[in-house]
Amino acid sequence: MRNPPSLVIWDIDGTLVHPSLESQFIAFLLDERLLSPARLVGRTLRLALRFPPPPWYKVKLAYVRGEPVDRVKEWVELWWAARGQKSVLPGAAQALSAFKERGVRQLLLSGTADFLARRLARHFELTDVIAGHAQIRDGRYTGALEAPHPHGRYKVDYASEWLSACVLNWEEVLVLGDHEGDAMLLARAGRAVAVNPRPALAREASRRGWLVVTDARLPTALLDWL
Repeated sequence: MRNPPSLVIWDIDGTLVHPSLESQFIAFLLDERLLSPARLVGRTLRLALRFPPPPWYKVKLAYVRGEPVDRVKEWVELWWAARGQKSVLPGAAQALSAFKERGVRQLLLSGTADFLARRLARHFELTDVIAGHAQIRDGRYTGALEAPHPHGRYKVDYASEWLSACVLNWEEVLVLGDHEGDAMLLARAGRAVAVNPRPALAREASRRGWLVVTDARLPTALLDWL
C-alpha cells in the first residue's frame, strides 16, 4: 500500500459531477421560469458587446447580473434539491468520502461559479474551495468574476498559492481531472488521475503515463491510496 497523499485536488465538472454545475443551474432557472431566455440573452449582450471587448471572466456570470445575493442563494438551494445533488458521480463520491474518513485534506478547484462550487462542497462537508469568484457590488451580482477564470495555467497559479500558504508541496498532491484544461495542473502533481477524460486529455494522459479511469472504477483504482 502506498502512502496516502497529503492533499487531493478535485476538478468538479466531469470529475465530481455530470453535467456541469453551471449548465444544469442555468437550465433549471430557465425551466422553472426564474430566468427568461430573453433576459439571459439581454444580460449577456449588455456585458459582451462593449468596446473594447471584455475578457471572458468579465461576462462569465451574465445570467445572474443584477440579481440580489439572497435571491441567488434561494435559487441555488432550489436547484440543489431538484437536480444538483443527483448529478454527483457515485464513484467520485465514494472515493472522496474514503479520503475524508482517513483525514486527507481535499480541495475543490474549478472554474464554476463559487456559489455553486460551495454548495457542492457543503454537501461533502468540505471547506476548501477555489472557484470562479463572483463579483458583488451593493449586494448584487455584476455578472463578472473578481479575478481571471480558474482554468488552465490559472488553476496552477491559484493552487500553487494555496499550497504555499498551507506549507505543502506538489509531490504530496493527488490531482483528479477530466478536461484538457486540467492538464497543466495534473502535470504539476506528484500523482495524477484522468477521470472520464475527454479525448485530448486521454491522449495526454497516455503519453505521460497518468492513471486513466472511469468513474465506476475510481474507488478501486485509488484503493492503494485509500
